[in-house]
This record gives sequence, C-alpha cells and structure tokens, in this order.
Amino acid sequence: MVIMNHWTKLSWISLGCLLICFPLAMVVGEGLLSLLADNPDDPGGLAILIAGGTGTLILMAPMVVSILFGRRGLREGDSGAKIPMIIAGALLVVFLAQTLLGLVGLLL
Repeated sequence: MVIMNHWTKLSWISLGCLLICFPLAMVVGEGLLSLLADNPDDPGGLAILIAGGTGTLILMAPMVVSILFGRRGLREGDSGAKIPMIIAGALLVVFLAQTLLGLVGLLL
C-alpha cells in the first residue's frame, strides 16, 4: 500500500476542483460579460477583458494551487507528488495557450 503525503493529497484534491471551477468560470465570465456589455451583439473590449480575465483566474486557481501543493509534497520526499504537478502544469500551459491564441484572434 502506498502512503501519500498530506501535500500530495491536497494536490490531487485541488486538481479535482477543476471539475467545479470549469463551469463556475464559464458562468461567471458569461455573467460578467452580459452585465458589462451595453450591446450583447458587440461587447466592448474592456468588458471582454474583465469577463475573460475573471474566468481565466477562476480556472487557473486550482491548477496553480495543485502545483504549489505538489512542490511541498516533493520537498517532503513524496515522489508521487510529481504526477498531479505534471498534469496541472500541462493543463495550465494548454489553457494559457488557448486563451492567448483566442485573444490574438479577437484582436486581429
């Protein structure tokens, strides 16, 4: 039986919080966009930036926390903490790349 470090467990739990944060980020982002936009067909750039930034931060939070907890687990000698760190890091890179590409596409 493999015994996980406390920080490794927290890293896995925070990675699992993505299941909650993904729909939450979408609802908050769309809600803010509908509140801030004067014209729903053509929202302003500031409204898009505020709504998208808030949704991005909500979705990034569990990934960053998972990486931080995984690092603490590694520091205490649990090599199993690498797995949630790698998963969270890969998801974070892919998510940020998609967000930046979408922003560039919006600006062009």
